[in-house]
Amino acid sequence: MKKKFPEKYLYVKKLFPAILINYIFKKTIIMYKLKLNIIVILFTFISLFTHNSLYASTNTTLDNIIIANTNHELIIHLNVKGAFTSKIQKIIHSGIPVTFSFIITLKKVKNWWFNKTLNKITITNTIKYNNLKNEYLITRPWDNNQPVIVKSIEKAQKLMSEIKNIDIAHLNKLKKGQKYQVLSKAMLNKLTLPFKLHYIFFFVSLWDFETDWHTIDFIY
Repeated sequence: MKKKFPEKYLYVKKLFPAILINYIFKKTIIMYKLKLNIIVILFTFISLFTHNSLYASTNTTLDNIIIANTNHELIIHLNVKGAFTSKIQKIIHSGIPVTFSFIITLKKVKNWWFNKTLNKITITNTIKYNNLKNEYLITRPWDNNQPVIVKSIEKAQKLMSEIKNIDIAHLNKLKKGQKYQVLSKAMLNKLTLPFKLHYIFFFVSLWDFETDWHTIDFIY
């Protein structure tokens, strides 16, 4: 005897191929749109950067480098000059976080041998723009790790471009009459893009700036 199925079951069975096709079609459209968005972003970045490279080692320099000391610590103050190009500002205003890194190395100078590295530190400043509130969030972990919110791009630029009162070494680690070197440089960290693209190394040379090393010699 032939089994008889309910009409509702037969209706669903007939409808299932159409539902499956519709599901696959919608998924295909979603994936297509996602890929299209990624392509648009890539072309936007290519058009933004390929005309004038952001690699600005000749235009971005360190300025106002001061080596000083407190009662117990050797400290440094410095500024990076020329880092906030119009392209960098466009990146910031797109909502992508931008980080400047400052690398500082203290060396003991030896006349007849290689200089000895006593300390090497990396300091970071990060900026994130909120286009809904039209404000900039500046994070400087070395400055009590307290984020600062400002409305002015000029104020944001000043906060991003400076580090001050950075401890390099304890004075009891230094020897009277000994010659030392403090080397410093600044660089733009690789940018993390939306849609989990992360680092696209093919374009990294278009996004980076890196200053030359600046050296200050002193006798303690």
